[in-house]
Amino acid sequence: MALTCKFEDQEYINGVIIYACKIKYQSIPSKILKVRGRHLQGKTNDDVEEVRFVKCNIPVVPAGLKKIFPKMNDLSVWKSNLKYVCNKDLIEYRHLKELHLFDNKIEFVPGNLFEGFQNLEQIGLNDNKLQMIEPNLLFGFDKLKLCNISDNPRYKTNYSIYDEDDSNATFNEVKAEIAKVFADHVDEHLQLKKEFMEGLSKRNEDEDFCDDSSSSGQPDYEYRTSAYDQENPYGPKYSLISDIKTHLYLGARDFKIIITEREFDVHKFLLAARSDTLYNIFLENPQIEELKLVDISEEMFEIILKFLYTDELPGDDGTNYLELFAATGKLRIDLLMNHAANKIKEKIDENNALDILKLSNRYNHFDLRIKAYDIIKSMYPDVDFQNSWSEDLEKLTKVLNFIKKKEEVMQKFEAELKDLA
Repeated sequence: MALTCKFEDQEYINGVIIYACKIKYQSIPSKILKVRGRHLQGKTNDDVEEVRFVKCNIPVVPAGLKKIFPKMNDLSVWKSNLKYVCNKDLIEYRHLKELHLFDNKIEFVPGNLFEGFQNLEQIGLNDNKLQMIEPNLLFGFDKLKLCNISDNPRYKTNYSIYDEDDSNATFNEVKAEIAKVFADHVDEHLQLKKEFMEGLSKRNEDEDFCDDSSSSGQPDYEYRTSAYDQENPYGPKYSLISDIKTHLYLGARDFKIIITEREFDVHKFLLAARSDTLYNIFLENPQIEELKLVDISEEMFEIILKFLYTDELPGDDGTNYLELFAATGKLRIDLLMNHAANKIKEKIDENNALDILKLSNRYNHFDLRIKAYDIIKSMYPDVDFQNSWSEDLEKLTKVLNFIKKKEEVMQKFEAELKDLA
């Protein structure tokens, strides 16, 4: 399917003019193979820096734009009914400087949405239907020039270095609002996350995955759920799931994971589907046939493999959940990582709280960080702990060392007084 694009020079307030492709009033497929439209004189696709969808129908952020417009660094989706967006939808666009998904129907934003983005300067999520943004969304993005989450049911702040209006928030105020909304509605988190994951799954089932093959003269091949699926339980949908299961049990294992000297034969597509880290590795190195993992033990990888293939979670059978949390954090297997975090939270005490806080920061796990930090604060009720110290471990360590030295001095002083008495 070729989309029609209006090419134009887009002038911004600061006087900068950017060559843009504007696509309006069209239904957008999951992958775009080509666009058509009349370029301004002397311009080509190679000059396009911004792509903007306006009042389209977009179930999923479409792939393929980077190949068509190699210099694009700004993507906007405006009033286009976008409801679900996840990190994997944006893999192709991690080079972007600006990403604006405003005036859509987004209700939930996962904390890893922008993971892997190295150049991001502007984020627009305003005018959606946001009920919850996971609080780790903006970790590592302290150099943002704009972050707008205003005009949402629970979010009102807008940070911009370009706006001198008195109502303009600071970046810290935006992060604070995200953290506060999460804390105020934390009891809704699991349900909203579940609805988000179910919505993603249904979206992927309902979405047409088509290829524009008109140039080769071949017909389009697509998979879709339809009335036929409803009437015939052995129709296309059933066959797809059945074929995947059959391949897992009978199909050749086409990839090796190596840990120390042991080799694990696995299915590459399953690893890619369930681990964000491995998905990215395979995306960057599609011909890779084996991978050596370090800092993950054979025992932990066996637990991970069992979960990947069966969804079975480990129980209270002596599993080292600290080690499992670190392993799943490296591989970004979020469901198993969260299970490990919940088990760790049951065992946090004054002796291990600081180590667990460090671990939660290393793998960017908000819930575990808050739990560990609360334990540390409860140990010293007279100290005015700042919320920022939960992430600034260098400062927190200095504070705790100072408290410890103060206690040692006081104990020594009390002992000397006792001797004098």
